[in-house]
Amino acid sequence: MENYSFSKFLNLFLLFFFILTGTLTSAPPNSYVVPLCRAFSKDLFDANAQSYLAPTTKVANSVTNSAFYHSAYVPKKVNKPYFRISVNGMYGSVIDEMRSFTPQFPMQEFDLLTALGFVTSQDTAALLNYFLQTLLYQGVVVDKTIVPPALASTSLGKGDTYLKLPHSVMVELVKKHPAMPLILKQYPEAAEMIESTVASLPEHFTLYGGGDVTHLIAGVPQLEIGSLFGTELLIRFIPSIDLGQYIGKFHFWGIGLKHSLSQYFFEDKNFDGNSVKRIEPAPVDIALQFVYQNTGLENTVGVTKANLDATGNIYNVNLSFSKNFDNMFEVYTGVGYESIYIDGSYKYYLPHEMQISLGLLKQDPNNPDNWIKDPPEYPGDDQPQTSYVKVNENHIKWTIGANKNIGPITIYLDYSISKFNVFTGGLQYRF
Repeated sequence: MENYSFSKFLNLFLLFFFILTGTLTSAPPNSYVVPLCRAFSKDLFDANAQSYLAPTTKVANSVTNSAFYHSAYVPKKVNKPYFRISVNGMYGSVIDEMRSFTPQFPMQEFDLLTALGFVTSQDTAALLNYFLQTLLYQGVVVDKTIVPPALASTSLGKGDTYLKLPHSVMVELVKKHPAMPLILKQYPEAAEMIESTVASLPEHFTLYGGGDVTHLIAGVPQLEIGSLFGTELLIRFIPSIDLGQYIGKFHFWGIGLKHSLSQYFFEDKNFDGNSVKRIEPAPVDIALQFVYQNTGLENTVGVTKANLDATGNIYNVNLSFSKNFDNMFEVYTGVGYESIYIDGSYKYYLPHEMQISLGLLKQDPNNPDNWIKDPPEYPGDDQPQTSYVKVNENHIKWTIGANKNIGPITIYLDYSISKFNVFTGGLQYRF
């Protein structure tokens, strides 16, 4: 009885499947192959978007998330406010772990109830996409006739990665599919349509590589105002700047407070609010700092002009220490806790080479190296898709550096060690 009920259910599914897809058997291939490619490409990108895009947003934010302090000293009180204007230069090298990742692929084992859900929704592209994913599962997990790439490039890495789906392999997988025996027996037209759809698919789907970014350089202006009850105000702002073809346009602003803890342990003597020298420096200066930064990143990449738009909120807590050596120079170090929250959207089209293979683009007769859109026969991919990326990371940063006063000018250099290591150097003018 159980087998009989399952058989009736399967036949019901096949009947709905045939009604839904049978009218397409005489339609031009692009009427269902192109939507299928869009659906599968989006699932493929969504499965890997986080790993692919997150390194770019994290690097851009981490580089500018440095150089908040060059000393732990904050005077308890001053005769009049002082101002420090700094220009910070940052250099960060990209580690190998940020240049590649293990890709994921949209595949699932065939389930009749799931398939019937797509049938009853009358979404042909979604049903065919589900069917394609069950073929991929069969090829990768069961038959092992499809070997997916083990590594793919992030947006900072180099080289495209391809999921290869040879027509010969896919046709054999179609024949072995659990639903195909009954489809062939009851609805041969639908079986023919399925086989022709698979045969019309591109033989590979692309995961684009990045721009081979090995380092990032940025400059950040900074203003500090002090002091009130041993507390300084920090302000940062930078308009949109271009960090290169593969990073994009970056802008941010930030605000922070640094409070002296050493004032509660050591007396601050003979500071007149104007001099850069301290007559009797404390044995050690200690400060606690809180900083908030808001950032934005925009980039347009690739032949298809895919667009990345990301915003970030970064919170920092820094505990810093510094030691002044007879007003000759000062060394400083500190430990910071960082929380990064990034929301991003990525709008993209079908890969350029896929548009060519599907007949959406044609070759320019006057320039064989140029591919053009020519509506309506060659409309190009005119239906962009959007994927969303969220990054939420917390990490510890250790910084060590030194500064030297030359009149009202201070020069400094430090190195921060974290998931993304950064060298910082700069000049500061005090008045």
